[in-house]
Amino acid sequence: MARGPHKSKAAKAKSIHRFRTKILKKKRKAVYETGYVEALEKRINILEEKVKNLEEDNVKLLAERNDAISDLNDKVARIRALEMDQELNARIRPALKIIHK
Repeated sequence: MARGPHKSKAAKAKSIHRFRTKILKKKRKAVYETGYVEALEKRINILEEKVKNLEEDNVKLLAERNDAISDLNDKVARIRALEMDQELNARIRPALKIIHK
């Protein structure tokens, strides 16, 4: 059986070095990608929290808006009642003047 060509120690060291650096590059890339994914997950969690807070604020603002509309409707109803009272008083006063004479 014939042997392959003889490799010098330097050539062996060079091929081992290339192999190790290749593995290290892959490890670094995996660490970078893992860190990147973790950073994205953290950012997603922050954004989800902001969305949750905005939804809560939206509910509060809608409740305040509904209260304001209700108060406004109450005031409009009071104004209408006062206007109707004034109209009735305007109609009744001449009749009362006739009765008191």
